[in-house]
Amino acid sequence: MRYYLHDPSARDPRALPPALPMMGAAFILFLVVGVFTGRNIQQTEQSVSRLLAERGNAIIEIFESSLRSDMRTRSGVRVQELLEDLTAREDILFVAVTLDDGVIVAHSNPGRVGQRLRVDGRPVDAETLAELHEREEGENGSAWAVMRMEGQRAFVVHRALFRPQGDILQKPVPLPHSELAYPGYGRRSSILTPEPLQVFVGQDARPLQSMQEQNMRSALLSGMLVLLTGLTGLMALRYFERGMESRRRMRVAESLAQSMVDEVKRLEKEMRRREKQAAVGDLAAGVAHELRNPLSSIKGYATYFGSRFPEGSEDREAARIMVQEVDRLNRVITDLIGVTRPTDIHPAPTDMGRLVDDILRLLTQDAGQRGVELRREGASVFAWIDPDRLRQAVLNVCLNAVEAMQDGGVLLLRLSADENHVMLDVVDNGPGIPPELLSRIFDPYFTTKSQGTGLGLVIVMNIVEAHGGSVQVTSEPDQGTTVHFSLPRRAPEPRGPAPSTSESSSEPTRPDLPDFPHKDTAS
Repeated sequence: MRYYLHDPSARDPRALPPALPMMGAAFILFLVVGVFTGRNIQQTEQSVSRLLAERGNAIIEIFESSLRSDMRTRSGVRVQELLEDLTAREDILFVAVTLDDGVIVAHSNPGRVGQRLRVDGRPVDAETLAELHEREEGENGSAWAVMRMEGQRAFVVHRALFRPQGDILQKPVPLPHSELAYPGYGRRSSILTPEPLQVFVGQDARPLQSMQEQNMRSALLSGMLVLLTGLTGLMALRYFERGMESRRRMRVAESLAQSMVDEVKRLEKEMRRREKQAAVGDLAAGVAHELRNPLSSIKGYATYFGSRFPEGSEDREAARIMVQEVDRLNRVITDLIGVTRPTDIHPAPTDMGRLVDDILRLLTQDAGQRGVELRREGASVFAWIDPDRLRQAVLNVCLNAVEAMQDGGVLLLRLSADENHVMLDVVDNGPGIPPELLSRIFDPYFTTKSQGTGLGLVIVMNIVEAHGGSVQVTSEPDQGTTVHFSLPRRAPEPRGPAPSTSESSSEPTRPDLPDFPHKDTAS
């Protein structure tokens, strides 16, 4: 069993630090909020700009309508009064009427008449008008923009007026600038000209600028609030993830602690088992010689007296039974000594496929008598074992399986391997082992057979453990039993010269036994 000082399922150290995903998420959130806020500000500014543009166009239309009406009736046009009335509102800064070259012919400020209108420090000309119309242009040919005009920053709306035609087109006659009218109406000047007129309406741009600043502050505040909310959510999520991680680590620690407790219990159980074996060994060592000598004498006398009675008599049969019982007691003593004595093995590279075939040949007669079908699966693989001792262990398990299948069945020997181990499974479909007995099958003297000693599986475990392997048993009532052997595939680190024992010298050949058919599932 492996123990980890850290959680093996912990985050990969090559993964990004937790701060980077949070910073990335915050940046994306800030970007999304910025885009939507910017679009909202742009739409709001466009709406306000169109409102100002519509008001400027309305002023121009009023001025134009007054000119058209007075020209049709040839009544005097008090242009200056009209311009002053149009600029009576504080948010209307000026109204200027110019020629194409920027010369002012009418202005809400009479002192500007005759001068050139300037935009952003440059005189108004055709190029300036073209640039203005490239910014924002309405359906009626008007254009608007925020610019510096007449010494102040204003929201300027521009549009060209109609071109008067017919017999009313006359050359302008200079008159005082206070009043402008058509010829024939006293001391008044004329704005009649063959050139089109340009009208500029300047409105106070401070409300628009204030709104822009307010929108910017609102956008920044909204962005900060959303960003703060997002970061708070991310931090809460991170805190939640840390809590989940802590709970997961706690579960891992609890699982590790439980595994350690289970391992300690297993070791305690193993220690008690070995203590039992040691106690049995002390008992066997103490009485083996004391029992074997009398048993030899009893067997000798029983054989002698049996030979003196006629064949078929009760006395001769009694003598034969005495000899059998003495042999059984002698086997028990031999098993006791085998359990307590250290298991000596001489491992060498061994072909497990040949070893399994050999075991199956030895089982052929017993299996045939009980109607048990023998099978083999898995490709041949080499293991570092003592073939004689392992054959003894596996054969013991196989004989138990064959004896358990009184009504016939299937006995399967299955080979498999990984990088370091060779696995051999002995699988039968017999009656199985009850769960309450499964944990005791490796205890000394425990047996379910009337003639068993209860030491066979103890010897099997000793042999396997001497190889550095393990043996496990799983069983389901009425489903069968599986005995799983795990054996080393390679030799341990060499500590001296390699043993000279080889498979060819340790495994006797049996040419008189038929080849056992098998099925390789791994090729």
